[in-house]
Amino acid sequence: EGRDQLIPTMMARIYLLKSLQIVMNNALELLDITPILRM
Repeated sequence: EGRDQLIPTMMARIYLLKSLQIVMNNALELLDITPILRM
């Protein structure tokens, strides 16, 4: 089925978003800005 192909794509997107969060937190820390934890 098509679901077997969707799982790796979904996991890659989740990993990408987590990586982006780390990069943004590091960038804000360099600028001495406290990142928000919740919206």
